[in-house]
Amino acid sequence: MDTVARSQQTAHFRIHYSAGSFAEGETAGIGSRLERAYGVVQDTLHVDFEDRIDVYLSELVVQYQGYRLGAGGYAVPDRLQIHDVYRPDSPGESLERSLLTIFITRATGIEDPPELLIDGLLAEAMRHLGSDLTAEKAEEILSEAKSQNALPPLAALLVGPSPATREIYYAAAASFVHFALATKRAQDLGELAGWLRPGGNPAALAQTEVAWRKTIKAGGGGGVVRFVQLVGPYLRDYRSKVAEAVLYIVLASSFLVVMQLVPGWLVDVLHGQPAHILNFTVSSPWPLIAALAVAFVVISAASQRQAYLSAFISATALRAMRLRAFSVIQNLQPGFFQSANSGEIISRMTSDMTIVQSAIT
Repeated sequence: MDTVARSQQTAHFRIHYSAGSFAEGETAGIGSRLERAYGVVQDTLHVDFEDRIDVYLSELVVQYQGYRLGAGGYAVPDRLQIHDVYRPDSPGESLERSLLTIFITRATGIEDPPELLIDGLLAEAMRHLGSDLTAEKAEEILSEAKSQNALPPLAALLVGPSPATREIYYAAAASFVHFALATKRAQDLGELAGWLRPGGNPAALAQTEVAWRKTIKAGGGGGVVRFVQLVGPYLRDYRSKVAEAVLYIVLASSFLVVMQLVPGWLVDVLHGQPAHILNFTVSSPWPLIAALAVAFVVISAASQRQAYLSAFISATALRAMRLRAFSVIQNLQPGFFQSANSGEIISRMTSDMTIVQSAIT
């Protein structure tokens, strides 16, 4: 039985799919997704097309330069075409990248744009589309890599992500491309694309890389400081409560220090030697005992209040973390869950979060 081809148009796209395919039931979402990406990329590169872009969605595989792709896809910029696999475990994973490739080709005149340029601009565009790789997150990744002397040379990134560079590649690509264009070291996108192509302008590229690396500050490593930096945003709305809890902790610590000195003062007083406490002279044990009793009551009340504040702050911060994690998971593509370990995801949301709560408390 022959497959019936169908299509649907949006403002800038013609979406082609087979009748009865998974894509057929997703056309509204696909169109909205492509139009959002089109708007973001257009605002970034200031390029527009008079003709619609043809998007061909395949249920099984797509052919590319003699290869059969079971996931992802590719772009044909001169024909304004995007070919991508679209099914539950691979729902158009390369649509935004292919669209960006067409835009870059139109902006630079280069038929096969450099991988690093595409991925750098893609990371920037995806931030506007809800990606978890924010500018702050990218900066954290690069800072940590620099502090561990693990920031690879730019030459190792030019060919795209590899097993050795995958964890840092997209953050580095986005950061370098943004730096090169924002600082005008490359006058425009076309010049930067020329640098990043084989045999481009190695001298200019090397100088720009040196300047870019200087802008990356080495991270402070792990430990308490790193933990505070990560949880700080979740505690920002409760600064007064955090300050109050810290005050009670300081009071309790001070009380324990004073308690170490009290026996000596009592011995002095009982032997007829006045005890000198700050600017006071105590010659009887009763003022000391009365002051200790009052201090004990105050510290007990403060400890109860501090325990309540710690529990409130940690529970509220944990709830915010879980909501953010849930939001990120909700926005992930279905294909992610085909390769991810569901047990590890659940562990992150439960036991790992409980450890963080205990640390905050």
